[in-house]
Parts: sequence; structure tokens; C-alpha cells
Amino acid sequence: MEFKKATKADARVISILEKDNFIAPWSEEQFFYELGDNEFSNIVILIDNGKIIGYCDYWLLFDQGQINKICISKENQGKGLGSKLLEKVMEELFKKGAFSVTLEVRISNVKAINLYQKHGFEIKLRKKGYYSNGEDCYMMMKVIGGI
Repeated sequence: MEFKKATKADARVISILEKDNFIAPWSEEQFFYELGDNEFSNIVILIDNGKIIGYCDYWLLFDQGQINKICISKENQGKGLGSKLLEKVMEELFKKGAFSVTLEVRISNVKAINLYQKHGFEIKLRKKGYYSNGEDCYMMMKVIGGI
């Protein structure tokens, strides 16, 4: 297995994984924008035997990291790969000078919340009706750098 920086050529495969794993998935065009036009965006892909099996879209806004999406293909979930991908992204953010990292997660997504807490993220607030279906989210944060 290897980690690579995604390119525009990967947008289609990433969007297919997205549709298989999220209630309100981003479109291929949204990933294409993230990979080409959003100067703050980075997408790390996890590849196994030449196939993309996971990805993480994150932004670096000065000294603040924001994880937007993290996904492992359904057939590869439960193998610790989400943890490895998250660790890789946190390492990249630290090296690029991020002081802290935030993310939003559905309050019903217990698996993801447990993953983030395992890696030191703390729930900082609850956003009422954040998602299009009216579900609340937790905003979670982890401090990774310092002076």
C-alpha cells in the first residue's frame, strides 16, 4: 500500500468511492475543482495493488488544517486503514505548519467519532441542523503544533 497526492485524473474514481460511502456525496466536478482550482486543497489517496481504496481531502488555511472528507472503500473498512490515512494527513499538516486541525462529523457516525477521538480530536461544539437532512454535527479539533 502507498499514499500519493491525487491528481485531476483521480477525480472520477474518488467520486465513485464518495457515492458509495456518503449520504450527500460530492460530485466528480467538486473533486475536480478541489484538485485543480482550490489553492488550499490537498487530496491524499491510498492505493493498494494499483487501485485507489481511500482518500482524504483537506485544506490548509495558513496555520489551520480542515479535514473535509476521509473515506475508505467499504470492502477495506475495519482494517485500520482509516487510522493510517488520518495519521498520514496529520503528518502532512504538521510538516506544512498547521497549528490545529478541525473537522465536522455527523453525530450519528459513531465509528468516525471514535476514530477521531482515538487520534486525539475533541468535540468542541454541536452544530444544530448542519446537514441537508437536518442532522446535527460535531465540530472536532486537535492541536498538532505549537510555538
